Amino acid sequence: MNNPEFHDVVFEMHGKQIYAHKVILAARSQYFAAMFSSEMVEAKQNILSITDDISVEVFLLVVSTEFYCHRFHLWAITYRNFVRLSLSTPIRFQTL
Repeated sequence: MNNPEFHDVVFEMHGKQIYAHKVILAARSQYFAAMFSSEMVEAKQNILSITDDISVEVFLLVVSTEFYCHRFHLWAITYRNFVRLSLSTPIRFQTL
């Protein structure tokens, strides 16, 4: 996660780039699975812009722990940022 080597998707937010892997995101999220396997424009792009009002740090924490480590620690982020994230994103977490 967030390593420029071997990535196949980049999230751009607040002027920063976050590197990830479509197969991992799709395996952990029905939202990403649908996005990457459909006719949506995001399926053909490797750079996705995130305009939500969440911090890069919160986005990294959620993606790296939930999608890559499959552990989500609510204590590690502020309540305010968690509420923003949960209200602003259509990502639905799931257990494999």
